[in-house]
Amino acid sequence: MKAIYWLATCSAAALLSATAAVTGAAAQEAAQPADVGEVVVTGSRIARKDYAADSPVVTLSEQALEISGPASIEQTLNQLPQFGALQGTTTASPAKQGRSSANLRGLGPTRTLVLMDGRRMQPSDAQGTIDLNTVASSLIGGVEIITGGASAVYGSDAIAGVVNLKLKTDFEGLVLDAQYGETHRADGDTYELSAAFGGDFNDGRGHAVVSLSYFNREEIYGRSRDFFAATGIAGQLRGGVVQAEASNLPSQAALNAIFVSGYGAGTNPLRNQAIGVNRDGTLFTSTAPILNLRYADHDPYIVDQGQRVGFPLAETYFLQSPMERYAVFGRAEHAVGDRVTAYAQVNLTDYKSQWTRNGDTATSATATASIPLSNPFIPADLRTVLASRPNPNAPINFAFNTGGVGPRVNYQSYDVRQYMVGVKGHAWRDWTWDVYATYGKTKLNEIQDGYIDRTAWAALVSAPRRRPQRLRGRL
Repeated sequence: MKAIYWLATCSAAALLSATAAVTGAAAQEAAQPADVGEVVVTGSRIARKDYAADSPVVTLSEQALEISGPASIEQTLNQLPQFGALQGTTTASPAKQGRSSANLRGLGPTRTLVLMDGRRMQPSDAQGTIDLNTVASSLIGGVEIITGGASAVYGSDAIAGVVNLKLKTDFEGLVLDAQYGETHRADGDTYELSAAFGGDFNDGRGHAVVSLSYFNREEIYGRSRDFFAATGIAGQLRGGVVQAEASNLPSQAALNAIFVSGYGAGTNPLRNQAIGVNRDGTLFTSTAPILNLRYADHDPYIVDQGQRVGFPLAETYFLQSPMERYAVFGRAEHAVGDRVTAYAQVNLTDYKSQWTRNGDTATSATATASIPLSNPFIPADLRTVLASRPNPNAPINFAFNTGGVGPRVNYQSYDVRQYMVGVKGHAWRDWTWDVYATYGKTKLNEIQDGYIDRTAWAALVSAPRRRPQRLRGRL
């Protein structure tokens, strides 16, 4: 036991001697000065970076914009969780009119402030919303996104946050860029061509940069995707339905005689159901229970989970709306003195877009088209049902959709101009100042096609007294 203890003690003493020698050598090396080029911190217990920014800032680099392919800025931003994805041109909404906007936190574009190099941009509508289509991506060097506390600095229009588009105003050289993309189903072609060039002049006292870009995106219809083609129907049928008034409903006996005894329906229709007309002149109910719908494979209608019959929205709705854009951006600055620089900037954008719908309706929530009983196109079975009403001479409340003759199409053409001049410089110590004036102008031309003249339609359905030979057999 003693021998073992002695060996352990000697080993420990030898180890301490070796450690002391290494420590002494390390101390001599540490005493010599050494140049440290860079310190990389791979881990930190500091949870907040308040020393760098008072509010959380998300930065999207130029490389991140490039790998997203040929896309508008809105499509790139919508990939981030901070943005709501319903405010883009890919959403074919009539309210959007082809515009695309940033929607931080889903609070709406009017609560999201969009800046270019920290300055406000020219809006594209009366609400002051910035259309991201007016920004050419060829000169964007990055995007800064502030999602908290921005309204204290920028005002109430930054309640949701701020999106600051940083331009490469110090760009030098020439860059030509061409990008093309399509979906995995070989549709929705999107391509972009751009050129940017810049450099110094006047012995380096001045700098100028110019960017030219062209962007084109093809449409994708909802009918091309199964997940959308099977969902959603229009509120009104193409061929139209008769809507009974609550105070003038047809009798149950007359409805049963037509649908149960005449058509062999297995259940009784409801007195307040909307009634449509099949191609053979027989009637069907357009809401549950759906009875006697005789269109082959329900064409051109679909049945929405057995609850109602309607025209499929996928026929005319865009999953990706088309757009064509031309953009020109230019900026020049020149040193006036050692600490003062004058600059001028121009941003010109022309772009076109469109949206479609499945046709126009002859009714709305507050108005209903009326057809007099003198109209010769009313089928015999429908006349029998109408005659059972308490007021059999009342006109027909008729709702229909013109999708059978063509969709509604709205074409939008935008012309957005913004000009800026200013002077900036350095003041005492590290203070800077910047004074500028800006002028902008937005012009929108919209062409609407596929709508009906309701006055002419009302005169037409009220005027005929006999069935024209060329329209025989049609409703």
